[in-house]
Amino acid sequence: MFDSAEVVRETFSAFFKLRFSTLSPCDAQFPEAFLTQSCVRAACADLGWIDLTKLEAVRLGHYEFQGSLVGLLVDRKRSAQSAATAWQAIGEALEVLFPHPFDQIFAYRLDGDWCEMARESLCCSYLVGEVARGLWWLLVVEHFD
Repeated sequence: MFDSAEVVRETFSAFFKLRFSTLSPCDAQFPEAFLTQSCVRAACADLGWIDLTKLEAVRLGHYEFQGSLVGLLVDRKRSAQSAATAWQAIGEALEVLFPHPFDQIFAYRLDGDWCEMARESLCCSYLVGEVARGLWWLLVVEHFD
């Protein structure tokens, strides 16, 4: 297991190298199973408590996930940055994280007050994985309205 966790102000980001032999990322229970792994729990200590009974996971298509990140970038910057520029920046970042031929990703939006950080502020949370390499990214971003 490899993990790298970083909290910068209102953002939590952690990468994990995990493989699941008995559960497919397509299974509705996958996000909950992922978050119950001891290595994930340890790396997510900065999120505070985790209550999986309040977790609501929604599977996103690749472009839905990318569009959601674009929306966050445009909202967070609160600048004149165009949506086209944001789409390009997010597309380039995802290409670096999940390059071809490893660009077949599974993405979940994690809704609900599933962790302390999400309960204390309005957050957008994602679990994104690339199954062939067993690479998973947990991203929690405070959202500003």
